[in-house]
Amino acid sequence: MSVDQKERAVAAIVGCVVSDAAAQPLHWIYNLGKLDGIVGSRRDSVEFWEPSHNPFYCIETGRGTSYADQTQTLLESLVACEGFNKADFAQRLKATFGPGSRYDNKLNSKYVMKSGKQKGYPIDGPWNPKVIKDFLAKYAQGMQFTGSRDVADMGAVVPVVAMVAMYAGRAEMLEKVEEALTVLYELEEAVAVGMAAARILEQFVLHPGMDGVAAIEAVMQQLSDPKRANPNDLDRAVIGQLKNVLEKKTSEHRYAAKKFFLNS
Repeated sequence: MSVDQKERAVAAIVGCVVSDAAAQPLHWIYNLGKLDGIVGSRRDSVEFWEPSHNPFYCIETGRGTSYADQTQTLLESLVACEGFNKADFAQRLKATFGPGSRYDNKLNSKYVMKSGKQKGYPIDGPWNPKVIKDFLAKYAQGMQFTGSRDVADMGAVVPVVAMVAMYAGRAEMLEKVEEALTVLYELEEAVAVGMAAARILEQFVLHPGMDGVAAIEAVMQQLSDPKRANPNDLDRAVIGQLKNVLEKKTSEHRYAAKKFFLNS
């Protein structure tokens, strides 16, 4: 990569972890009425909110969520191994999130997803999401495939940022991204979304002045290519979703999310 491309790669990582920490105190508030009651008219200045209103866990403002810790763990592995090493990344994930770590919390481990406030919540400490719990269980059993078969959420874009920052513009980038994704995710939907996110981020890293519409259009073209690298059976569905995003991009965010994307 050129010097300016490396700078954009670093900016992607910084943006990833800073925005994660900025959102953490209001993380996972699913009741929009409750969220509006907290922030009032300050919808454009809610970063690093104090005090925390997170209903599931409470950590100090300025510290990142488990997603930021996944990013840092992957970065440390990439530096130590001078590239992606699946075994090293998995071992570091266990050290970061497993038994004896600051994520080791009995209330968290017994959590069952259901509506309403849970006894003892928010927990005092960071939160281990289900994808990490599934990984830890499989890793402890020595299973070859450690990815979750149950989770396909936006956490699937977490390993993407560090991997694209290192491999953008290189022929093996998508192969490496997919390898990193499958450490935590087995569902094809999660992998397809993560791979699309990697393709989009690469556009921003490689091309100065790239805007969002142009990046998405470029990725839609890539995914339509029958000779594309690392094809996925869900690529056509991803194209459809990206096209829908572009068509609805002028809609108010909350309206669009509920009207067009809630069950998609």
